[in-house]
Amino acid sequence: MLKKILFLTAGKDPAEGSEGRSRSAKMLGILLQKYEVDLIFYGELGAQCGWSENSALTVHSVKRKGAPGRTMLRSLYKLPNDSYVGKADKELSDLLKKLCANISYSHVFIARSLAESCMNVVRQCLPEAVLIMDGYRAQGVPVSMKVSRKRGLGRPYHRLSEAMVRGEERRLLRKTGLLLAHSEWAALGYKAMSFADAGKVHVVPDFLDLSQYPRQSCVQKENQIVLYLDLATVQGKNAAVVFFHKSYPLIKARVPDVKCWLLSAAVHPELERLVKEEDSVTIVWDMEQAASIIGRAKAVIAPLLEGCGAPVRILEAWGLRTPVITSFKGSEGLVCEHNRNILLARTATDIADYSLALLQEPELGSILSQRAYDTLLKYYESGSVRDKVFRLLEEAVTF
Repeated sequence: MLKKILFLTAGKDPAEGSEGRSRSAKMLGILLQKYEVDLIFYGELGAQCGWSENSALTVHSVKRKGAPGRTMLRSLYKLPNDSYVGKADKELSDLLKKLCANISYSHVFIARSLAESCMNVVRQCLPEAVLIMDGYRAQGVPVSMKVSRKRGLGRPYHRLSEAMVRGEERRLLRKTGLLLAHSEWAALGYKAMSFADAGKVHVVPDFLDLSQYPRQSCVQKENQIVLYLDLATVQGKNAAVVFFHKSYPLIKARVPDVKCWLLSAAVHPELERLVKEEDSVTIVWDMEQAASIIGRAKAVIAPLLEGCGAPVRILEAWGLRTPVITSFKGSEGLVCEHNRNILLARTATDIADYSLALLQEPELGSILSQRAYDTLLKYYESGSVRDKVFRLLEEAVTF
């Protein structure tokens, strides 16, 4: 009989973003290969209801009551996700107590969005269980590593807010038995908060299930480039605007028949207006078409700035054997090397030059994409990550 794990996650939480929710879903998929899982889903279940088709999974959905709070008034003393899940402990308490009264779970997996509000309730119900927290956050690295970038009159406010957030995250780290960071950079940020608890922090990188990215040997690469950013955010919009003002004209001048795709579930209105009159640019909101578009393209321009999207977008392009152009910031946390398995641009002119090289030299794109695929197999394929997750769960102990 399989061991049972309790898994808590939330939907549509801004502190995680769509990539964080996707990571939680993939982590759940890994756990289901070895354990029976009782899933508590806080919020609107929506498309995630397909999870219930797995016989090893039991889904308990709890609808969030009321409207989100006002984060501007609460951000000084609460973590950023508090406005969305601030009452989760009260709304989930009865269900947690009911489940824990009947089943003695050995491990409890808590998504980052619910950790602050539910950690104490879970600990009260299951004092002997190992608490596992996924440390992924949409902004990439702990808040404590960002204050130095702030300038102006708001800096003292950010310093105070950062100190309170850092204290709360230190308390969460103390309570958890295992914290899974998505990159070495994020792991260092957590370890710096408490050297006594640093041994609880381990890196489980973003990963792909390559069975969802089958190789299509007959695909013919076309003169197409793809902007694969989160174009609904201000950062994503700004990066795209710079691209269309400075990089794209240089590319069009050398390759007049080039076609550009914008892949994003939502697009900032300003950017939509900018590209409306450009016949060679197409916006695709349906992300189910992403794989076929990326697979035919000769280059993918992936997250360039913080807030443009997670590095998993780069991994998806690697899995589809399409070379990637990004920035040094966008590649943080990935095992990559410029001119070996990726192209790292510093300026808009660099982006244009690298795009032209990939459009005009198919051999270069073939070499880069194969090396990137080999890197993906070695470090970011779900099989290797699965083995590490199972090992960490077996070795983890109650705090």
